Amino acid sequence: MFRRKATAATLTQLVGLPLRRLDGVSADATPETTTIQSQSLWASRPVLVFVVRRPGCLLCREEAHTLAAQRATIETELGVTMVAVVHEELGALEFQEQFWRGPLYLDSEKGFFKAIGGGKLKWSSAWTMLLPSVFKNGRRATKAGVKGNFKGQGRIMGGLYIVKPEDRGIAFEYKEKVFGDHAPIDQVLAVCREISNGSGINGDSNDHPADGAEAFHSDEPAAPTAAPTEAPIGLPAIAPISSEETSVTPLAKEEGSADAPVSDNTPAPKPQPESASTAQQLPPTATTEPITLPPMTTGDEPARLSVPPKSAVAEPTTA
Repeated sequence: MFRRKATAATLTQLVGLPLRRLDGVSADATPETTTIQSQSLWASRPVLVFVVRRPGCLLCREEAHTLAAQRATIETELGVTMVAVVHEELGALEFQEQFWRGPLYLDSEKGFFKAIGGGKLKWSSAWTMLLPSVFKNGRRATKAGVKGNFKGQGRIMGGLYIVKPEDRGIAFEYKEKVFGDHAPIDQVLAVCREISNGSGINGDSNDHPADGAEAFHSDEPAAPTAAPTEAPIGLPAIAPISSEETSVTPLAKEEGSADAPVSDNTPAPKPQPESASTAQQLPPTATTEPITLPPMTTGDEPARLSVPPKSAVAEPTTA
């Protein structure tokens, strides 16, 4: 049966336990210098705690070998620390060197083992060895090439914990029911992966901003969006006007205007630049006002043709 717990009471049972490091210590090390408090294991990152029933048991060694084979994934990829705890030193170093190959601690107060039993040690009967499931587990370990011995106390049941970092509680708990009853490795990996994604251990957490989210959280203002250069739908695009085309050339007054009466002696206009000449040669703006011719006079002087200004309304000239 697989159970996940995240209650404060269960975590409280695992806090404040003295754990003495058994592997990798110098010869002159003392218990005082190699002892830590249990909560320091998960102070900054999650931890997998393998509670070993008996270091010499071939079934415990088999589980240690299975977990150690996933160390690169669990520790390096998912960022979950792996440690093991034992309640006796007999066979511990051999267990660590040949099968576990990771940090190993002595739980002299058997606090982790008591937590497995709900606050007290969970003892298994010697008759458990006769169960068909235990025989099956033994054949499985033997077929895998694991060897063990019968040295030490092997009736105190163990299990496995996965503890979240800081004081976030227990993520996974597996209690050994019979000898060789191991936590399924796929369950262990799934929980480790879930914790890794949820706590952002490796920077790939669920709370990590998605692509493009850094700009949203940035204190710097976002760059202004450039205006589109295309014309709106249904309207022609307007070409930009260069500085040369915006220059205005003054035009000479037109002949026949109110300020320049028609004269035969009007000097010819001076040649203008091409742009100005082109502008002067443009026909005057068409008008809808009709040009009224004055009646012919009877005198010797022929009547002059008077062209009214563009803005003035032409009126007939009386004789």
